[in-house]
Amino acid sequence: MFKHVLIFIHLFTTIYPLPYLPMYKKDMDIDIDNVCFYEDNNVRYVYPCNDGYYCHKENIQNRIGICQKYNSLVKKLGDSCDSNFECDINLICEKNICTVKEGELAYNKIDKVTGEVYFFCPDSLIPKLTNNDYICELEKDSKLRNNNCFVKDDTETVIGFPKYFQVKGETKLKEVKDSNNVIQNYEIEYINNSYIGTVDNDQFVENEKACKSGFALYFYGNKKLTKPSNQETQMFKLCVNVTGVEKLKDNCYIKYTKDGTSEYVYNVNKLNNATLEKPLIDICGNLMTKLNLFYDYFTKMNEEEILKNCKEGHFYDEPFTCGNNDLRKKWFFYNNPEYYLIYGNESDIIDYMLKEAYLAYMMLQRKSYMEQ
Repeated sequence: MFKHVLIFIHLFTTIYPLPYLPMYKKDMDIDIDNVCFYEDNNVRYVYPCNDGYYCHKENIQNRIGICQKYNSLVKKLGDSCDSNFECDINLICEKNICTVKEGELAYNKIDKVTGEVYFFCPDSLIPKLTNNDYICELEKDSKLRNNNCFVKDDTETVIGFPKYFQVKGETKLKEVKDSNNVIQNYEIEYINNSYIGTVDNDQFVENEKACKSGFALYFYGNKKLTKPSNQETQMFKLCVNVTGVEKLKDNCYIKYTKDGTSEYVYNVNKLNNATLEKPLIDICGNLMTKLNLFYDYFTKMNEEEILKNCKEGHFYDEPFTCGNNDLRKKWFFYNNPEYYLIYGNESDIIDYMLKEAYLAYMMLQRKSYMEQ
């Protein structure tokens, strides 16, 4: 296995972050009893701290990490409290609950796996984009109340953040016609909040995680790869089922179905990647692995007990993992398929990465690397 790790490290060094090796591969010249991270010659040697501890990196230019006791003290949205001083940033203590009031900034958290920021409000409020910030407003008074996170009409465009456990999903387009009633282009009319993995193929989405297949390709508003008119420039994500990928040196070809029968080939290099949020060619080499990992995550997410715990708990800092160890690992792999390929069988490295993302990640009992 270690030979395979070295091969992958050589292949990915120029693309992905510094390579990792388990700590026991390093001959240390310092006291190593509590060392969980050591960087040497562009290699990161790591070992996961025991449960209840985290890897603290400070001083010595962050080249050494030491296991320290982890204490979770801050109160989050929905937690009980006695004063404002107990509550997380943007929260106040009202009626002994950490909360956000109407008209105030929404509660926000960063997913350390994806780097994405999520915004939340108490149940009766929804996060609405106002002057570049998400503000909590009453749901019953908002145009976003019908499960929308984007609504556009002749007078106003309203943007909200998806609800708990959901993403910006199913998208409804509107035809834009000229004076002769000929379609010139398409624009977004509204976007629904959607649970991960619930939108059928051949439907437009804002976020490909909403697709049952876990993937989407860019099409014009007519669901074709030919423009409806010379004026049409915008492309939208359409859920498709990927059946094969061919990765060449500087290009990517994706075989897919969108209607359940006919197969097509999509030449990624034909896209104007400058207009896309993330060039598809960047994930092409790992795409089939990524989609298999999406299925693993989606299957686990929908287990009855996990769904029950997610709905009953308040997991605003982990909206897609609910504090569940198995979901954390599957979410991490899905969002980092290259790490799955490189380090999938290196438990020390994976557990270290998971504890970096989730300080409360619990590991199986293990011996110290000194005893291995």
